[in-house]
Amino acid sequence: MFVFRLDDHLYALPLTAVERVTRAAAVTPVAHSASILQGVINIQGDLLPVINTRRMLSLPEKELDIDDVFILIRNNQQRLVMIADAVHQVISTEASRIVPADNILSHNSPWQGLLVLDDGMVLIQDLAACLREFDAQIQMMPAQETASHG
Repeated sequence: MFVFRLDDHLYALPLTAVERVTRAAAVTPVAHSASILQGVINIQGDLLPVINTRRMLSLPEKELDIDDVFILIRNNQQRLVMIADAVHQVISTEASRIVPADNILSHNSPWQGLLVLDDGMVLIQDLAACLREFDAQIQMMPAQETASHG
């Protein structure tokens, strides 16, 4: 598991989904875009969407800071970037230590489960559910806002 921090909270992604981590950099805003889209960045010639992780998780907004990190994620053929305050740690854990989200949260939650560590609890993101939410926001946008103007 790849564990990252936002404020005083810990979140995790499957390590297999994390391509790499880089320092935060300037993000180019995209007008009339999905609410969780912070903008786009150019990574070695590839334009990648940058997800505002705080908005996605309904956390208080914060300006992008030089100490923030970009987590480059790959899910199947889709690549994107999530913003985090910091990398907490990479851990290997037994499945028995993970409480499935269905046991404690609604079926529509963006969480795969909850992991209890010695130094706190970690919410494990259901990356596929988060990406479906992002795609759904794009699908709901009016056609003239998603069309290319050029």
